[in-house]
Amino acid sequence: GVARDDPNTPTVYRDPAQFFQQTYLTHSLHALLTDVMNVLRGAPGDRVLQLRTPFGGGKTHTLIALYHAVRSRHQLPHLGFTEIHDLPDPGACAVAAVECEQFDSRKGRTTADGLHLHTLWGEIAYQLAGSVGYEYVRLSDENFTAPGGETLSTLLRDLGQPALILLDEILNHVEAAQTIIVGDSTLGRQLLIFLKNLTEAVSASRNAALVYSLQASQMGEHLGAESLLQSLDHLVSRLDAKRVPVSGGEVMRVVQRRLFKEPLGDKAAARQTAAAYADAYRRVSQAVGGLSADEQHQAAQEAEKLADRILDSYPFHPDLLDLMYHRWGSLPSYQRTRGALQFLASVVYDLWEHGRDLQPLIGAGDVPLDQDNTRNAFFTQVGQRENYSSVMDVDLTGHSARAARVDRCLASDSPALQRYRVGTRLASSVMLYSFGAREGEERGVSEADLVQAASVPGLDRMPLTTALNDLRNELLYLHFTGRRYRFETQPNLNKLIDDETKKFSAEEVSRRIQTNLERTLQTARGAVIWPADSGRVNDHVPMLQVVYLPLDWAGVTDEGELSATLATWLEYSGNTRREFKNGLVFAIPGYMPADNLYSTAREALAIESLIRDKRRFNFNADQLKDLTARAESCQDRLTRGILSLYEKLALPVAAEDTPYVWRFVELQSRNELSLHDRVLGALSDSRLVFDSVTPDKLIALTTLSDTRFIKTDQVVTWFFGSYNFTRLVSADAIAAAIVKGVADGKLGFTAVWNYDGTQVNFPNRDLIYFERTLRTDEVDLSDALIIDAVSARELTYVPPPPPPGPKEGEEVGPGDITPPTPPPPPTSAKKRYRVTVRADKSKVFKVFRAIQNLTERSDRVTMSLEISAESDSEFDPVWLRNAVEEPLDEADVDARWNLE
Repeated sequence: GVARDDPNTPTVYRDPAQFFQQTYLTHSLHALLTDVMNVLRGAPGDRVLQLRTPFGGGKTHTLIALYHAVRSRHQLPHLGFTEIHDLPDPGACAVAAVECEQFDSRKGRTTADGLHLHTLWGEIAYQLAGSVGYEYVRLSDENFTAPGGETLSTLLRDLGQPALILLDEILNHVEAAQTIIVGDSTLGRQLLIFLKNLTEAVSASRNAALVYSLQASQMGEHLGAESLLQSLDHLVSRLDAKRVPVSGGEVMRVVQRRLFKEPLGDKAAARQTAAAYADAYRRVSQAVGGLSADEQHQAAQEAEKLADRILDSYPFHPDLLDLMYHRWGSLPSYQRTRGALQFLASVVYDLWEHGRDLQPLIGAGDVPLDQDNTRNAFFTQVGQRENYSSVMDVDLTGHSARAARVDRCLASDSPALQRYRVGTRLASSVMLYSFGAREGEERGVSEADLVQAASVPGLDRMPLTTALNDLRNELLYLHFTGRRYRFETQPNLNKLIDDETKKFSAEEVSRRIQTNLERTLQTARGAVIWPADSGRVNDHVPMLQVVYLPLDWAGVTDEGELSATLATWLEYSGNTRREFKNGLVFAIPGYMPADNLYSTAREALAIESLIRDKRRFNFNADQLKDLTARAESCQDRLTRGILSLYEKLALPVAAEDTPYVWRFVELQSRNELSLHDRVLGALSDSRLVFDSVTPDKLIALTTLSDTRFIKTDQVVTWFFGSYNFTRLVSADAIAAAIVKGVADGKLGFTAVWNYDGTQVNFPNRDLIYFERTLRTDEVDLSDALIIDAVSARELTYVPPPPPPGPKEGEEVGPGDITPPTPPPPPTSAKKRYRVTVRADKSKVFKVFRAIQNLTERSDRVTMSLEISAESDSEFDPVWLRNAVEEPLDEADVDARWNLE
């Protein structure tokens, strides 16, 4: 297309100025141009050159460079290309340039002057000398037989000027010609003979050169032509010299020149980027535990080398170019330079147009495989589109891609990680490394190389390794074999597990969660687990009942809707009005924790099923070990998931205008290691539930002083049925308060009593306990009485016996009267201290310090404290009761209060 100035060929290839402007003239390419120009001038050297290179300024590009260097030799220096001016000048040359795969072996082509060319040798002769040159090979061309070496030598000699023959991708043409029968031979065989004769003729000439490439890639799509390639290579290898126009170190310069205009960005920005990436690599490398000082130093040196390489490859990460050069270069499907550059061009275009969360360098993890343009270019390079498209869709690029799940999981724990998309970054890198390999290595990438390739400034080693572990557990086609990560078309254990999970119904998964929850709460008093309806929450239970609601309650997130739904459960036990409403607390599952727990339980069932059926799946020892470890991990996640399943509590509290209002208590910030302890801890810290009540509080709430006698079952009913009573963990607190009240003489207790319709009778007053010891287990809370202190004192009063008088007939004399003991003499020691304090709000806490000091030095202290507190807005009576009055009751002090 270049030689014929075909308009379908891009101008950048046809126009010599544009071509060299986009060409980085590597040392190897410059040397090759120099050698060819020298032999065209008649100097000794290699006249037959075979081009070999897998990537970067490759074979076709070199052939075009030779063409323009010869044809436009004198005009290029005037356009500013001084490197061309420095080349040897062979003068005017005859040039034949053929893109062999485009030359139709069956049809040939017709020239502008009406001459029909049938074969490659006809095309070459015509390009070298027009119709005159064609006459040298006309007969051979028309008969499809290869011209002899003498004929070709004569043609070259009679040209009277240097001759340059450029042939691209000969193998494609020879393979196609193998199917064309020519007498007892084939056109393909005739082509092999021609090429042998041509190389000999050129080698023996004085000023001719032949530069050719056998194929577009190492084998390309010509897997069946391997023997043909070897035959062709053998025929010409005696006379040709192999040349690689671009060495590995120059690949980066070629890419920069071909894809970007000069100058490429700000050099200061490139240096800053290189330093930042080098520092990120150093930190990630040195974060590995157990490194010696030498290893730490080596990591720092490698970071410095990386910085230098980044300056050469900017804006690409050198590891991306390395994997293309060294790994993809071994692939049969890997195409020549323009194909590889098309891939990088696609990457740059898609990042520019659609990129998000862009990084300063373009590395393997930054390749936007989710974009059709880049994905198509990728598969064009590595092949296996049909096999890997579904793999990529499931694990990496689809709407439900599993790598994105890892991104979201990490971002939920640390939102700053969202911009790095760590899971997708690592998975994209592994996908690129899954094709091709260095010589002597297996496919895939080691963890060390993968972490280096994915490292970017601001991203530490911990999220990288965490994401990598999550990918191993989440992705369906990611394999870790021989300590290398790679994608395969065969599913891993994750896929088997994923398929197995689909066999379990929602009911089976729920039962598994319920079983674990019951095991967790088996010793928790008052726990009601997943009741199907309000009737399963018993009434008249004298303890705090925590109702752990089933997972379907996780979908009710609006507190208004939740309050309305819970009201039925609170008011009724089945169809019966509930009485013990103050003893209920509802634990509400969170939506996300429930969803995660559901997935974990399903996974646990699947793994256990696979282990049970290990003979059917024929797992090896490593797979069984992996499955066992996964089962243990699932159980651990189930345990932790149940601990964090319930995000808030709902319970009724007293209100002024309505019987009650719902109070919601968050559980997410709790750190107790037991679910029930977490619930009780949150309620206790919020002063919504207590494990004890003082005798004074009990007396005040029950108005015992006014009623004199109250049945204990009525006391229990009030505490667990009325919102105005203290919410207790259990009725044991009531029994303990009665025991203490009896001992302190604040109330009485008896289990032996009767009522005759008009009054309470006590058949045996010795069984009325007052100001004496009573055990808790002796307190009957079902049919006993508590008695106010005044009544108890009267009922238990025993008058003292009268003093003994003189015996009959005995007289009392003065000596029998004991004189009074004189009072002790007054002492001068000062043992009593009184203080009166008046303070405002700003000085209250300072006063408490003085009181504390005095208390510590005293044997007895009696304090009367009068506080007058005012609020600019309004005091909340519920808050006062919870924050002030109940703590004073708990302190067991004589306190009075009034809200005005």
